Amino acid sequence: MDETTLIHGVRYFPEEMPLLMDSASIVSARSSVFCYHQCPAVLERLYKDRTLDLVNDTQGFLVVANAGQETS
Repeated sequence: MDETTLIHGVRYFPEEMPLLMDSASIVSARSSVFCYHQCPAVLERLYKDRTLDLVNDTQGFLVVANAGQETS
């Protein structure tokens, strides 16, 4: 991985956090689900431990996969 790719990756995650944590408020909806092909460990912890009150209660996360593909 070259330095430019690494820099883009480091910037991407914090910029996506509002969508991952409370996209319903951003789009004025009652609830929202963020769909992605994987759930990074840091997000998995945020979604499972709602006691931190960082993720809106109306926010969900869905891991999508091709038929027959296993997800972790």
